[in-house]
Amino acid sequence: MAEDRIKRKELWSGLRNIKKKKIWIDAAQKLGLSTTCPSGGSSHIALRLPGFDRADIKGHIANVYDPIRKDVSEIIFKKLLDQGYEEDDIWKALGML
Repeated sequence: MAEDRIKRKELWSGLRNIKKKKIWIDAAQKLGLSTTCPSGGSSHIALRLPGFDRADIKGHIANVYDPIRKDVSEIIFKKLLDQGYEEDDIWKALGML
């Protein structure tokens, strides 16, 4: 079932088709988020709100890996809405609108 806050229900189901972390990394940069990766050689990338120190968990949106699990994109999308990002801006950043 789609999230009640989502107006574009037809696009919501398409989030499950995102399999590559690069899509979210590119979208995050378009939205003004920062991306960080650990220095220890891990393959994940953290998507973070601007203005937060790397160690501050309040700025953390999500970690993305390849391949992305089907539900992770929905979780990221909801967190961005919670932070005040507009739905259409997120769709545009993902290249889906």
